[in-house]
Amino acid sequence: MSDEIGGALRELAALHETPPPLPAAEVRARASRRSRRRRATLALGTMATAACAVTVVTFALHTDPAAGKRHRPGATPATSPAPVRTPPRPPRPAPPAGSTWTCAPSLSPTAC
Repeated sequence: MSDEIGGALRELAALHETPPPLPAAEVRARASRRSRRRRATLALGTMATAACAVTVVTFALHTDPAAGKRHRPGATPATSPAPVRTPPRPPRPAPPAGSTWTCAPSLSPTAC
């Protein structure tokens, strides 16, 4: 009985089978074009990666400047000039005993 069912199913499938949308040669041609695109993309990606790696290595390893462009060393404390100091302000005069200020205190000692 299973032979009869299998034969009937094969016959039914053959009756309702649709032809492929493209001939076999076209399918193979599309596959080869895809393959070429994939290889080209891989090659381009590899070249871009290599270029980035070469750039990074070039900038990372090129640390010695040219002879004419070297920086001078910083000044030592013995040769550097002394810092400029401002003279100290004279002390404020104290008010006489028992008196009060007649004006508000300010930054200038001669304001009152």
